[in-house]
Amino acid sequence: MLTGLVGLLVTLLIIGLIFAVVWWIIGLIPMPAPIGQIVRVIVAVIFLIVLLSYLVGFLPAPQHGLWPR
Repeated sequence: MLTGLVGLLVTLLIIGLIFAVVWWIIGLIPMPAPIGQIVRVIVAVIFLIVLLSYLVGFLPAPQHGLWPR
């Protein structure tokens, strides 16, 4: 269990570092205001999807599904 938590923490740190670098690079590229904001929102949504996929994969599977019989 502890090994899984350490692995998850390392993975989240690496994903966060990659996200921070991409966010910084997007800020350096000169783009018009609406396009820059749209790109940042897209990057943030991708980051959240990846983050949630890792966190949900770490949770235990439900025993009976959504609706027990």
